[in-house]
Amino acid sequence: KLFSGSKKLANNIYSKYTAFSKEIDKILIEVKKYEYEITDTNKMLDTMYEENISYYSDLEKYILTCKEYINNELMPEIKKLSDQSEDGYSQIQLVRLNEMKDILEQRVYDLELAKAVSFQIAPKIKLIQKGNYNLIRKINSAFVITMPLFKQGIIEAITIKQQKLQAESLSALDESTNRLLRQNAENIVN
Repeated sequence: KLFSGSKKLANNIYSKYTAFSKEIDKILIEVKKYEYEITDTNKMLDTMYEENISYYSDLEKYILTCKEYINNELMPEIKKLSDQSEDGYSQIQLVRLNEMKDILEQRVYDLELAKAVSFQIAPKIKLIQKGNYNLIRKINSAFVITMPLFKQGIIEAITIKQQKLQAESLSALDESTNRLLRQNAENIVN
């Protein structure tokens, strides 16, 4: 009777540990899902970074092409027409070429702004990736260090509780044995 109570308590503690261990495993599965999501995000960020660098170099080419066209094609033509400005048709052509030059200069300005934005985005992408890598490192640390230590602490707590129950049961057994010995001694004396 004495030992069956402690055995029930021990079984109860083990069942609680098993349930708790299953909950920890569920948490680990969820954390692992986060790790996979972060890894996928980093792959996507790598792709975005490469596309951004490609976009930056394309913008650089477009800007140089526009500037080259303005300097080598439009400017000599504008200069030539401004020298021949007496004729009405030349004046119309001159106005048209100046409008084209203004439009191209505005486009170059817009492309320069887009290039600056592209240049600023690249380091931000890398910072996000670095933060994600730190999260992955922490997740791996949880798997390697934290969770096993946590489980070990639970096992130790259960073992200590079980030892305490066993010690109490043995103490109760000793008291019962002493009581029976006293009763036996009193019976013998009587």
